[in-house]
Amino acid sequence: MNSHTSLAKRYAHAFLNTTSLQMHDFKKVQDAITFLEQHPEVFVLLKIPLLDPVVKRKALEEKIIQHFDLPRSFVPLLDVLIEKKRSVLILEVLKSIVSIFKEQNNIQLFTVSSSSPLDEK
Repeated sequence: MNSHTSLAKRYAHAFLNTTSLQMHDFKKVQDAITFLEQHPEVFVLLKIPLLDPVVKRKALEEKIIQHFDLPRSFVPLLDVLIEKKRSVLILEVLKSIVSIFKEQNNIQLFTVSSSSPLDEK
């Protein structure tokens, strides 16, 4: 485990110790993770040291929290990451939140498939 993953897990634990997520929030966080994985250009902007932290916060809040309708409890998490100049860890922190949430709630994701077509029933 590298230092970024370890640090992200600490932030995730601290976040989950202060906030309770619901199952519908879990899905929204997963959607945000997918978005960040598909748009790595977000991290290029976050790595620019001269970019005003207010701009970083506003961009992350609009693109992540508002767009995916995450609970407002994620705003202080963003604030801490930006204040500590660790905003590039947002993806790892979100992944850790999902991982810890699944562990705490005994959730295992799986895919159902078959050789013949399946319907909703």
